[in-house]
Amino acid sequence: EFGCYSSDTATITQSSNVDLGVDTTSFCEGSNVVLNANMAGSYLWSDGSTNQILNVTSSGTYSITVTEANCISSDSTVVEEILNTAASFTSSVNGNTVTFTSSSQNADTYSWDFGDGNTSTLQNPVHTYSPSGSIWAYTVTLTTANECGDDEAENEVSNAPNGISNISVFNSIEMYPNPTHGTFTLSVSVEEALELNVLVEDVRG
Repeated sequence: EFGCYSSDTATITQSSNVDLGVDTTSFCEGSNVVLNANMAGSYLWSDGSTNQILNVTSSGTYSITVTEANCISSDSTVVEEILNTAASFTSSVNGNTVTFTSSSQNADTYSWDFGDGNTSTLQNPVHTYSPSGSIWAYTVTLTTANECGDDEAENEVSNAPNGISNISVFNSIEMYPNPTHGTFTLSVSVEEALELNVLVEDVRG
């Protein structure tokens, strides 16, 4: 009944583990992403830096180890750089039908304007024109996009034959006066005998 007794109190704290958030994060080309340890302690990142915050400007896997008192925790995340899209394409003409082949880079979506009022969202579309004349030409525009922006490429497609500058047998060809509203002279100089067919059309085809 008259014995001695004593008591004591202990405070126990539990350190939280470091958490960089999502396992994978991304940023657009020319930009950056900031990784934050979001806790007190001493820091050691996989690139050797010792700040709480790491500014990342290139793709890779980044990890951190945080020491708080006697507790050590670590976490890692994958950072991906999304490159800007670059639109480009080639075309192949067969009669009035044109096959378009995209050579674009880093594109998620494709938007084609064939120049005649028709469009497509296919990567490599095939389009048939309905021209009013036998010789035709249209300006085609391809717009590519990803989550970081878009880009545009523009080319002309035509069923006109190769220019005379591409035919080696011609030394020169001249037409004068040009433009003309009446009589004109066509002068052709060739390196060898050949049969020459000349088609003359006005501006309306």
